Amino acid sequence: MAPRLTVIPLDTCRRVVLRRARLAAMVSELPERAARFLLRSHEHYMNAYKASDGIEGCYPHDALAVMAAASPAVFGFETHNLDFETGGGFPGLLRPSAAGRPVRIATGVDQRRALKAIAAALNGDPSD
Repeated sequence: MAPRLTVIPLDTCRRVVLRRARLAAMVSELPERAARFLLRSHEHYMNAYKASDGIEGCYPHDALAVMAAASPAVFGFETHNLDFETGGGFPGLLRPSAAGRPVRIATGVDQRRALKAIAAALNGDPSD
C-alpha cells in the first residue's frame, strides 16, 4: 500500500532558516500591500526565534509542509509502518509497528532549493 500520509518532522523543518533579509528580498517585487503583510505576519515569529534560538529569521514550517506536496523532490523521504496512539497520554503519537500503516517521513531537505521554491511561489512561479 502506498503511503497516503506524509510527516514533515520539526527537526527536518529546522534545517531551513528563512532569514529576515532573505524574506525582505523575496517580497521586494511584490505589491507594497502584499509585501507589508508578509513582513508584518512574520515579525513576531522571527522575533520569537531570535529570543529562543538566536537566529535572525524563522523556520518556515508551514511553507515546507505545503512544499512536500507540491515539490517533493526537495526532500529526502523514508517510509515506515506506524501505528497512531488514539488514547492514553499521547494521542497522535506515532509508534513503529509491522501491522501499522505506511507513513512517508521527511528525513532531509535541500535548504537552497527550499528557499528558492518559497521565493518562486511568492513571485508567482511555483515551479521547482
